[in-house]
Amino acid sequence: MNLNDTDRFCALHEHYVDTFTSLKEHLQTRDRCFLLVVLLVTATLFEMYAPNQAGAALGQMITNRLSLGETLDVSFLGALIWFGLLASSVKYFQTVVHVDRQYIYLHSLEDQLAPVFDGKAFTREGQSYLKGYPCFSKWTAFLYSWMFPILLMCVSCAKMAIEYKDPDKATALFVVNVVMWLSLMISTILYLITAHPKRA
Repeated sequence: MNLNDTDRFCALHEHYVDTFTSLKEHLQTRDRCFLLVVLLVTATLFEMYAPNQAGAALGQMITNRLSLGETLDVSFLGALIWFGLLASSVKYFQTVVHVDRQYIYLHSLEDQLAPVFDGKAFTREGQSYLKGYPCFSKWTAFLYSWMFPILLMCVSCAKMAIEYKDPDKATALFVVNVVMWLSLMISTILYLITAHPKRA
């Protein structure tokens, strides 16, 4: 099947619109996951520096939310936080990687569409966005892509060190927590490697 220039442009334009719409949905997912990770990291810090108050407050909040008859055990609550932190972080990293890959593909579509308008249109997400990239945008990119994952690892390691030194820890739950901590570390390291490939 042969396509003339008009048909080819229309097909590319429609595909560009669909791709950008899908990208916006993933951006919303990414932002929700980031907010959830931040909330769980905050809960983790609260639990680290005020374990008794955190256990009582968080346990009561979950008990009321789920209409449970008894307050959750502090050890089980800690395991829930680990699980939530692992699940939300993995989803966040997965979404960020997908968004980055979609942007690369979107740029390739713009490269095919822009010449029709002498490079003055269809450059919003690629050429126009990256041209004269402001210092503040570079700083926020650094915070999201480097500082946040590293801080996540530091908080997780500090939390695990506290649990390891706790003489009253439940052995079975501690083993589960270690597995989730290791999974979080591996996921974060792999994300950093994927998000920052070595330049040839």
